[in-house]
Amino acid sequence: MSIKDYIAKIQNTCALIDTIGSQISKPKKVEVVLVGLPSEFDAILTLASFSFKPLPL
Repeated sequence: MSIKDYIAKIQNTCALIDTIGSQISKPKKVEVVLVGLPSEFDAILTLASFSFKPLPL
């Protein structure tokens, strides 16, 4: 699965959860996306962990 497809899947899941009235914070969404990335994206995870600004989803 490409990163684009993976993020779209997370966004769709979050949208479904939002429709039932539950809110997921943006930082939590980013956390879920980053944790689910395969090991070849460890550099992105490292950079994100040192970022002072939240990553946009």
